[in-house]
Amino acid sequence: GDVLLTGATGFLGIHVLRDYLENHEGRIWCLVRKGNFLTPERRLANLLMYYFERPYTELFGERILCIDADISDPDEMAALDAIPFRTLVNCAACVKHFAAGDELDREMVGMYVTVGSFDLHPENYEVSEGRYWTLDEIEANLGKDVFTPEFENEYRIYKDKILALL
Repeated sequence: GDVLLTGATGFLGIHVLRDYLENHEGRIWCLVRKGNFLTPERRLANLLMYYFERPYTELFGERILCIDADISDPDEMAALDAIPFRTLVNCAACVKHFAAGDELDREMVGMYVTVGSFDLHPENYEVSEGRYWTLDEIEANLGKDVFTPEFENEYRIYKDKILALL
């Protein structure tokens, strides 16, 4: 399915991107700050060429869709609601070893709070009313035959994993 990838220009992210392109179908939206390049697409193609000697230019605009955004900016992340991705792969990280003041805390905590603010939505076929549900609504309706057993099991697994990170 379609994926949103953060940290696509980092070592882990660029390898996740290549693996997805080589082994999976679908589109992948990549959060990329353009930096000194004219566009985020040029920056990402440059890194793909650097690591893999192939820039995948033929896939940009069709399978690789770049978004010039900063994951630590909640306003920029809110704009991602319009993107129809199914899976979020977070490879973003602050790799600084030293920074003055609270810069590391702001980047790391802000980034994970922003990523963690996405609501978990069951698929339309998994709910009786075929609409998006908030986390509070999901919690209130667990065990009431509103959701399929598959969705409830997945929800509990993901919820436990997320809570373990906090």
